[in-house]
Amino acid sequence: MWYKYLSGFAVVFCSVLLTGALGAAENIVRFRGNAYDLRTGAFVYSENHSAFYRGADHVYSRVSYRDNKGHEF
Repeated sequence: MWYKYLSGFAVVFCSVLLTGALGAAENIVRFRGNAYDLRTGAFVYSENHSAFYRGADHVYSRVSYRDNKGHEF
């Protein structure tokens, strides 16, 4: 009969863990800009931004620059 109490405890414990994990979830906003040569109009590179938010608070950002083949530099 002790297992009835244990399984109830496990369900409550897992629910608390899940709620904590969902509360700490981050939202990510991504946007990209392209750079072009002014004389030729040829694509030069892309600037790729990722802004990370926890709730309404901006936590940090990442920016990567990529050439015309998608390689980061």
